[in-house]
Amino acid sequence: MSKNQLDNLAKHLRERFGGDTEIISLKGTGWNPRCHIETDILTNSGRLRLFLKALKPEMQEAEIYAYEHILPLVGIRVPHFYGRFPDHELMTQWIILEHVDGRWIHPTEETEVIKVFEIFGRLHGASIAITPSTKSAAIDSFTFPCVWEKHEIPKRRNLLETYASGLGLDKRIVKTFDQNFLYLRKSPKAWIHVDNDISNILTTDNGICLIDWELFSWAPPALDLGQLVSNFPNGQNIEYSQAYSRGYRGY
Repeated sequence: MSKNQLDNLAKHLRERFGGDTEIISLKGTGWNPRCHIETDILTNSGRLRLFLKALKPEMQEAEIYAYEHILPLVGIRVPHFYGRFPDHELMTQWIILEHVDGRWIHPTEETEVIKVFEIFGRLHGASIAITPSTKSAAIDSFTFPCVWEKHEIPKRRNLLETYASGLGLDKRIVKTFDQNFLYLRKSPKAWIHVDNDISNILTTDNGICLIDWELFSWAPPALDLGQLVSNFPNGQNIEYSQAYSRGYRGY
């Protein structure tokens, strides 16, 4: 990033946290198509480690909606959201988040994995009470199957078709894919994380924290659970299922 861009970020941070805020460090990546900045600042209330991110506007709507409207009501550990500010040069917004210090959960850490399933159960269960508040184009853009139907589903279907042909698999496997997608279209929806790769599930001193909500969606929870089960070798462990149910009912 240019010196002007970094100076602009520092200016906005002082406006947000107070004019006497000291910027201890400010470093990050360039724009392609996202930009991440890690910064340490010193405010009247103490030292803060922050994570700033800017994305193309169409990639930001879901995450901003999650932090401003849904996640504060769910009661799960996520990065603290300090707000956002515009960047007219990049034609986007910067999201200000807590920098989370943590580590990935190893699939063999069963006690931690059980907590993960319970957290996802709570997220999905909360959707019974916390439904989309308004009907708008912004929410429609991250409601299943909008984005999936335009991008993900055709890509995955074509990939499956190619492999089925190349490996001499039964062509009915593609038909099954279409039937499953039709089933998902009719399934009940919930707020889901979508990108719940192990790298986005961190264990910290303050519990398990889910990060990176860019793909947040109003969609069938099966899309979350499929990824979750594939992350952990014992994903069908009865204790994991019970933990998920406990979280779902406990909201």
